[in-house]
Amino acid sequence: MSRLFILGAGPVGVQLSQLAVQLDFEVTVIDERASLMSAERFPTGVQLVCGDFDALLPELVTTPDDFVAIVTQVWQRDARALQLLVERPLAYLGLIGCQRKLGEILPQLAAAGASSAALARLKAPIGLKIGSKTPAEIAVSIAAELIAVRRQKA
Repeated sequence: MSRLFILGAGPVGVQLSQLAVQLDFEVTVIDERASLMSAERFPTGVQLVCGDFDALLPELVTTPDDFVAIVTQVWQRDARALQLLVERPLAYLGLIGCQRKLGEILPQLAAAGASSAALARLKAPIGLKIGSKTPAEIAVSIAAELIAVRRQKA
C-alpha cells in the first residue's frame, strides 16, 4: 500500500484524505492547528499528527515509494515544508498554489541550496488541470495525479 502524507488539514486536505483512503493509500495528515485535527473531520484509518513542520518533518521517515501533498493555506509554511522535504527521494512531492506563490517559493528554495534536479521533480501547482474550483474538485485533480504517478511506478 502506498503511503500519502498530506500536509494541511484544511478543506482540501480533508477531501483529499477521503479520496486517498478509497484509493488504498495509507494516509497521514500533518498540521499544527489542533482545532482542525479531529477524528470527526477525517475518514476512519487516517493517522492525524498535530505539530509544527519544523519539529515533525525532519524526523519523518520517508521512502522513495512515498507521496507527499502540501495543501496548506500559508505559503510561508509551504515553503518551509518544501525546504525540509525537497531533496528527499519521494515518489511524489506536490504543492498546491498559484503561479504567484510558486514564483516566490521556488527561488527561495534554490537560494537555500535545493538542487535543480529536486526542483524539477516537484509537482507544482499540484493536480491535473481540469478546471477545478471547490475543495472537492481540487482533491479529485490531485488524486488523479497521484494515481497517474503510482501507476507509472508499477
